[in-house]
Amino acid sequence: MVTQLVLGKPSETFWEAYQHLWENSPERSPFKAPHLLRYFSDVTPDTLGAFVFVREGKLRGAFLLKERRGVCTFLSDLKTDVNTFVLDRRCTNEERHAFYQELLTAIRERGWSFELNNQPAQADYLLLLEAAARQMGMHWLLVPHSTCPMLKSATPADVEMRLQQNHRYRYYANRLRTQEQAVFRAFDQEDALESWVKAYCQAHVQRWANTPTPSNLQSVRQQKFLLHCLRAWHQDGLAVRFSLHLPDERPIAFAIGLRQPPALVFHATTFNPAFARYSPGKALIYHIAIWMAQNGLSVLDFGDGDEPYKYDTANDERPLCRVFICQKAHLTCRAKALFFRYLKAHPRVEHAYRYKIKPLAAKVALLLHALAEPTEAMLAGL
Repeated sequence: MVTQLVLGKPSETFWEAYQHLWENSPERSPFKAPHLLRYFSDVTPDTLGAFVFVREGKLRGAFLLKERRGVCTFLSDLKTDVNTFVLDRRCTNEERHAFYQELLTAIRERGWSFELNNQPAQADYLLLLEAAARQMGMHWLLVPHSTCPMLKSATPADVEMRLQQNHRYRYYANRLRTQEQAVFRAFDQEDALESWVKAYCQAHVQRWANTPTPSNLQSVRQQKFLLHCLRAWHQDGLAVRFSLHLPDERPIAFAIGLRQPPALVFHATTFNPAFARYSPGKALIYHIAIWMAQNGLSVLDFGDGDEPYKYDTANDERPLCRVFICQKAHLTCRAKALFFRYLKAHPRVEHAYRYKIKPLAAKVALLLHALAEPTEAMLAGL
């Protein structure tokens, strides 16, 4: 068994090996998909790295990371609901334990701290990581973060049946069909991708205008980022774009789905607010459930976030946490960890942080992007 932390942009040889590793991983997470992470490695401004575990000449484990100012995080943090490590399903418990111990050793040797976001709180590898961290005398803190609501069914047909039995959702779908002649469409190839993304972004901006959380898709840079993410997911055969269309072909409701059998990850959604009275988002979920039954998927994973509409149909949830690991002398990391733990222990303060402080920061970021993009365009034309 050989482990190594390699800094810099991964090589073509690495990506070929990673493709096989991801295909043989138990989760086959869409947020760890090869084309997606390869795209992220091209656009992130941070230091790149790959911690690899090789046995008998085969890549058996990998952690794609980015590092900034001594803080190491998942590369997939750029766009994810859930983060996990990518290991071959055939790895033994001893090999998995050694992987995490060697990973922490490599991080500690460089004096970095470790922030693991969107971690499944019940993942068994967290116990291995904690044991390794404490054995090395490192500081460890796990903080509750969020949740992924889910609709779990015994069979694909049960998903459709549950939504058929939800009279409100069936009513929303029928009302749009009869009054607006809206039709459901699912795109699992790249056809009409750019026009679909453009319409999605326009609807998202309109949907969240004049709210405490304006859409970050006002930024041309973020629109391009979404387009490239979807293109990468399509290249890996994971993306399914769902939408409801009027007779003139205008889409009025959208959802980005990601295949992770037996689940469909309901990654992102929006709708045209001019049609809000029809509840088009819920009508779309009704049609997606029928599509899932036809395509052999039995779990609708609503992704990161506890928005109320998800609990109209969810019957289970997966808690997510945030893990901080650092040397005990890293006071900044420890202070940040304690800050987030304090927020979770004080709901009113967390509410103010989420709905006042963060939105204000988002507005400032949007303003900076708006000022930067004309300058970038001008320089590109020189």
